[in-house]
Amino acid sequence: MPAALAALHQYRDTRRRRWLAVFALALVVQGLCSSYYLLFFSVLLGLWLLWFLRRDDAASLLGVLLAGACALAALIPLAWLTGRANVMGAFRNRVGVSAIVWALVCLIVALNVFLLAGMVGG
Repeated sequence: MPAALAALHQYRDTRRRRWLAVFALALVVQGLCSSYYLLFFSVLLGLWLLWFLRRDDAASLLGVLLAGACALAALIPLAWLTGRANVMGAFRNRVGVSAIVWALVCLIVALNVFLLAGMVGG
């Protein structure tokens, strides 16, 4: 969220389109990390637009809205696949996630033991 807001402030000050790309990328990362925060962040974005953009600056408003729409368009396939997987019953519960985590921990420990044995044994 801070990266998206910083990009919007930079875009407002410089009018460079690369800041719109940074804003869109920050929204995509936010959506990938937590879709709930993306939903709540949209309220803050609306307030930001009302507070910081002037009424006569329609081009900037259009640029920000298009960048946000592009970010959401990038997230739609992932949302569709997630919903489809849940319908098919392909979801993970805590037991499944903890099994994966423990498998990774065991792999890392085994790798460290292997490397340590190689360093000690010569």
